[in-house]
Amino acid sequence: EEVVCEVPGCRERMKRKNLEEHEEANMRKHMKLLCARVLSNEKTRTGENEEPGKDVQRFQIVLPGYLAKASGMEKGESLKSRTFTFQGHRFCTCLYPKGQAGAQEGQASLFLCSLEDYRAEVSLS
Repeated sequence: EEVVCEVPGCRERMKRKNLEEHEEANMRKHMKLLCARVLSNEKTRTGENEEPGKDVQRFQIVLPGYLAKASGMEKGESLKSRTFTFQGHRFCTCLYPKGQAGAQEGQASLFLCSLEDYRAEVSLS
């Protein structure tokens, strides 16, 4: 059976029986990949390269089966993302594929929804 190396960024494919040999032979490469990933995560977590004093969280919204679900929806109906935490508070995103009531034809509506009593300035880029 063929497997993919589990080290993020390596992506090499090999037979399962050769995985341990691959890990030993590529330890230096794997350490560099992992260090780069840790540093990148640290910069994002601390907001480095962002405005000083502002917290930053980056995420990707994944909506499995979106096209099938959205095609059967009416205007004003929404899909909600999984809950995520920011600054100790819970949030989700609400996507209205055909727009919220009042949206122009052909436009979707996307909202960041606080699941708690949270008030702050939020920017999207």
